[in-house]
Amino acid sequence: MDFITVKGLIVKETDFNEADKMLTIMTDSMGLLNAKASGIKSLKRKELSGAKPFLYSEFTLSQKGDYYNLREANIIHSFLDIKNDLTDLALGFYILDVLGNIAMEHQSNEPLLRLTLNTLFALNKKTVPASQLKGAYELKICDIEGFTPHTFECMDCGAELEEEPYCYFNVLDGGILCKKCSPGEERTILKISPAALNAINFILDSDIKSFLSFRLDASVINEFGNVCERYFLTQSDFRPKTLDYYKKVIFQP
Repeated sequence: MDFITVKGLIVKETDFNEADKMLTIMTDSMGLLNAKASGIKSLKRKELSGAKPFLYSEFTLSQKGDYYNLREANIIHSFLDIKNDLTDLALGFYILDVLGNIAMEHQSNEPLLRLTLNTLFALNKKTVPASQLKGAYELKICDIEGFTPHTFECMDCGAELEEEPYCYFNVLDGGILCKKCSPGEERTILKISPAALNAINFILDSDIKSFLSFRLDASVINEFGNVCERYFLTQSDFRPKTLDYYKKVIFQP
């Protein structure tokens, strides 16, 4: 039986029986992997204290073939303050859900993991409004995964858009259209202001460390968030229940 050590985030946990859980972990070197955490529900298994969502931990696993058993989990960094706010918690679970569905099993994707860690750090510290953070995360994932939209000029005629009062974002084809080239607002074509477009270009032009280092006026955040969400959902063909729950939380009276 071989032992391996990885660092990562738990993106999903499933009750296995009365005492155990099956954990899905996004790791730094092996991508997604599933591991059984025997006796994790027992207070006696203190060596597994780092095996919880919103903890970045170092995991020691035993391996036999393709099967993994969690032996130890030590906390590296905690994002548990997310749990103090229902909106943040709902958004946090959505972020973990996205990570678990975009990442691949046994395929390292260190940029995606770092992006998620930086996003959870900002959510934990409340340094960025939740809706702005969510949109930036969705857009940057598209960028990392090779679905970078064409946003610096009209994707049809090549016209520069700096002087335009508004233009359009085609979430299906992945690019900006000027007023002349766009048929107008349709199901996959969204009107977008210069302020929202500038934020999108900033994110696409930034590295993972600084992609959240921008500010939006409150009047633009919803527009920006809607464009980023629609683009991500269209390109990923992914509609998680955690997103529906997040929206239920933010729109509840």
